[in-house]
Amino acid sequence: MRIAVIVGVLACLVACEKAPEPAPAPAVKVEVPAVPQAQADFVAAIEAADDQAGIDKFCGDFAGMAGFEGWVVTVRESQVSTLNRSVGITFNAGDGVKLEQVVQADNPLHGAVERLLIGDQVTISGAFTHGNGECSYSLDTFGIRLSQVG
Repeated sequence: MRIAVIVGVLACLVACEKAPEPAPAPAVKVEVPAVPQAQADFVAAIEAADDQAGIDKFCGDFAGMAGFEGWVVTVRESQVSTLNRSVGITFNAGDGVKLEQVVQADNPLHGAVERLLIGDQVTISGAFTHGNGECSYSLDTFGIRLSQVG
């Protein structure tokens, strides 16, 4: 009888053995476009503005910047207004530098911007909106007008 119980327990242990784990799927490589030099220089200039002289230099250079082309950014925030379908979007351009725009429903880029999801990486071009004194109080968030998305 003992032998029958031992054989039964062994049979159960063999039958209940966990199947081997399948080999993990190979990682998929996603090619991330390189950040344009102008974008890297812009972010580096902000990082270097750690004293009044650095801030003054950046603000002087920024006032003369008409715009940007082909910047590689990540969607940080996106909100669609239920009132007028405008899209408020914020992009991360690197090291905490944010670019923001409210894209109205009649803007030709509205559809492309509306389809973007938080975390999407996208290439954008556009112009900076230079508000009165904008540079003096914020070195991390910049208003933009998009001319191209994608």
